Amino acid sequence: MMTKPNRDILFSLLAALTLFLSACSSVPGAPALAPISVATNTAMPTAAIEGEIEVEVSSVLTDTPTPSPTPVPTETATPVPTDTPVPEPTATPTQAPPTATPTPIIASVTVDVDLNARAGPGTDYNRVGLLPAGTTVEIIGRNDDRSWWQIVYPNAAGGTAWISSSYGAAINTEGVPLGVIPPTPTPSLPIPTPIPTVPPVDFVIVQQRLWTNEENGGASPNGSVTNCGYGHEIYVTVIDAAGNPLDGVVIGDIYNNPRQITGSIGPGRAQYLLYMNGYDLLVVEDTSAGRPVTSETSHVLSAKDEEIPIPWLMGAHYCATEGECVERVNTNNLCRGHYSYDIVFQRAW
Repeated sequence: MMTKPNRDILFSLLAALTLFLSACSSVPGAPALAPISVATNTAMPTAAIEGEIEVEVSSVLTDTPTPSPTPVPTETATPVPTDTPVPEPTATPTQAPPTATPTPIIASVTVDVDLNARAGPGTDYNRVGLLPAGTTVEIIGRNDDRSWWQIVYPNAAGGTAWISSSYGAAINTEGVPLGVIPPTPTPSLPIPTPIPTVPPVDFVIVQQRLWTNEENGGASPNGSVTNCGYGHEIYVTVIDAAGNPLDGVVIGDIYNNPRQITGSIGPGRAQYLLYMNGYDLLVVEDTSAGRPVTSETSHVLSAKDEEIPIPWLMGAHYCATEGECVERVNTNNLCRGHYSYDIVFQRAW
């Protein structure tokens, strides 16, 4: 038989169990539980109550709650890529073929002798090289009367030189422009010291020079004569203090050979022909002075090899070295009888 203290404990447990089941039935998704009724009929035997309570408690304790459903993850839609249109290739335009450039017409000359190339259009200019016969060169300029061509010549300073137009066949020269002509140089040949005279001297010698073999019509490749020229003259020029030509001035020599008067072959000019003799020239008369005049006298201007100074022969391309000149003079292997000269007298007032 249950004692009273045990019944009190049992009722307390049943009350707590009732509260617990009420709380569970309020959970969403939990199954509804039948309420537990506690009989208070005192007529029920205690053993029966105890058995019923044990059944109810056992039923409640063994009833497994329904588990909550596991949430199913929502599938994320994979975006379908959009096709990107492939650009159509652009056709490369066909370029038109270049227009052909017309070939320029080049003026040129082919020399027919071994010809000196000079720094300017004249024999007063320094020799800068030699064109062998048969050489063809480009013409890029000319002087006023077309007696000289300016040519392309890489061996010279500035890449150009001048040649005489008398010694070659030129083509396409109609449009050749005037070339830039350099200043006339001072004479490159040595000038011997004149014979001293008693001052004052009315006429002094400002130039006396032997023509180069090429100027005289010959050929001297590498500075040594291989073909002598044909000239044999002395050209005399007389000028005043300002450089103007003087006509009517009488030229003579120390041997009283025939005299020449300036102006006979051009303004202020006279000429002597050379054969085997030579001339020591000076001014012997100037009527405009109103008195006798004095003059310096030239070195002998001769057609004989042995009477020509060796520096003059070398400078005029008759021989390349002093030794060669001496040997060729001694063996009479130069151009005896075929030499020409320039001489200039200037009045001092």
